[in-house]
Amino acid sequence: MTRCGSTLLWLLALCLSPPAWAQCTRPFKVGVSALGWSVFQEKGHLRGMVPDLMRELEARSGCSLSLQFRPRARVQLEFMSAQLDLMPASVASAERDAAGHYVPYAATAHDLLLLEHAPKGIDSMAKLLAAESVTVGLVRGVALGPRLAPGIARLSELGRVEMASDYENLAERMKAGRFQAAFFPSAIHAKQRHDGLLPTQVRVVMLAESQPQAVGLYIQRQTVPEADRRRLEATLRQMVQDGSVEAIYRKYLSAEEVRRLFRPAR
Repeated sequence: MTRCGSTLLWLLALCLSPPAWAQCTRPFKVGVSALGWSVFQEKGHLRGMVPDLMRELEARSGCSLSLQFRPRARVQLEFMSAQLDLMPASVASAERDAAGHYVPYAATAHDLLLLEHAPKGIDSMAKLLAAESVTVGLVRGVALGPRLAPGIARLSELGRVEMASDYENLAERMKAGRFQAAFFPSAIHAKQRHDGLLPTQVRVVMLAESQPQAVGLYIQRQTVPEADRRRLEATLRQMVQDGSVEAIYRKYLSAEEVRRLFRPAR
């Protein structure tokens, strides 16, 4: 009798309990894709800085955030067409600003990776341009920042750019010797080198023009009500202020790289 009574009370409490997303109007879909230490799959589970960040944001905001794993191009397409509600690990752009509200939380930086036989001493865009034998690999649709953009445009005019669909494809082509140099975000090439996806003998160069860029979370204006956007933004900004975001990055990146990415934001 006592056991039955306890069971009934538990079921009643369960029915009366608010859903996990009670602080927001409904659960939200978060588009994520393979991005090195930012997002990767391990034994069928999503790991990395972005999943950790979204789980912390979910716990603090009281809003249910469901990670939807897609190729990066599809994530961007579905966010722009309002099929996804949130898009983290994004650099701001006018096109994305038209669809979503942007909340920066960290930074990203692109490094130049050079094969062993590439000319020595390339430490600036001017020297890269002067190395006429060097072809550069890039991922289609990725902006490298205003200081690198003029040099990239010139390399393209000279026919010295080869485009890849994503960073996995870029690594495959570089390992196959399709080009001597390529630009990768630091969090991505660090994971790919760890996994043996890049050539063993590769030089990592921080060009003078390659300054960290803000990276953040886009929140869809069409699908996420204003009150929910404010809650998510306020929670994420608090996580930045109290050092929680930086602590997540420290789990995956070197102390030197974390200092590099977070110093400009302070």
